[in-house]
Amino acid sequence: MINSLIDSGSPHTARRPAGAFVSVVVDETPPTSGHPLLARFLREEAGLYAITREWRYDAAGRKFVRLHELLNLQFSSIGHRLAQLAARVRAVGSRNSGSQGDRVPVSPPALAAGALQAHMIRELLALHESIGKGLRAAEIIPRSTRDFATADLFIALAAAHEQDAFTLRALLEEIQTEAI
Repeated sequence: MINSLIDSGSPHTARRPAGAFVSVVVDETPPTSGHPLLARFLREEAGLYAITREWRYDAAGRKFVRLHELLNLQFSSIGHRLAQLAARVRAVGSRNSGSQGDRVPVSPPALAAGALQAHMIRELLALHESIGKGLRAAEIIPRSTRDFATADLFIALAAAHEQDAFTLRALLEEIQTEAI
């Protein structure tokens, strides 16, 4: 099952506290100094990119062939999304970078092979789900300021993260079934 998902081309970090929200002041003019949400999602995407990259090249991660194939695919996809976010940040006149700041990639813990693979998948799954939900919730903010390009970008990025999460869930289910 997972191989068909990989072949289809489907496209650590501190987590936001539950119930976190963004205060919004509705303004009828498009933002000219950059949207703070763009900077936030650029940082989150950069953090996910760094973790995916680290685990993709991690010696233990390379032992899990299907996970490694998925990491290769998602690494490229995340890089593309990161470039889209950076381009939009520049388009609205912001000078925010994709710096990971307080986000330091976390090396996988020392676990037995099957448990390590499941741990890596769960961590990536949690990140994709968190970013996807944040993008879905935040989409209304740029739309309310008539920044439709940013709103559409948020929708597209959320869909990509949801697809990545779906693929990771399928792989996790598959390896858990094999372990039984």
